Amino acid sequence: MKIRLAIALFLLAALVAASGCARVERAADPTTGDYYDDEEFQKLSKDQRTAYCAELAAEAAKQQACADRSRSDLENEQAAIRDLEGELTGLTPRLEGLAAEIDALERDIAYF
Repeated sequence: MKIRLAIALFLLAALVAASGCARVERAADPTTGDYYDDEEFQKLSKDQRTAYCAELAAEAAKQQACADRSRSDLENEQAAIRDLEGELTGLTPRLEGLAAEIDALERDIAYF
């Protein structure tokens, strides 16, 4: 009877080990770009998978918010560039007029 019990316990332990109940030896940190590979993910318990997926979702939301802010900042900078280009276009005739005035003054200086 003891032998049958020992064999049953041994087979149960072997079955548990073979069924993928091994533990993951490290903790991935998605906030630093460290992720589990497929094999490691399969070794996680259901609670660990749920927590890991929640961490991934939170990190994805943070990255999306960052991308949205960057897109908004880019649009603001592009608008500022368009404003400056418009201002430059408006100043070009004045610059041409001042250049002509400088040329006339240089001719006067050369004459005297």
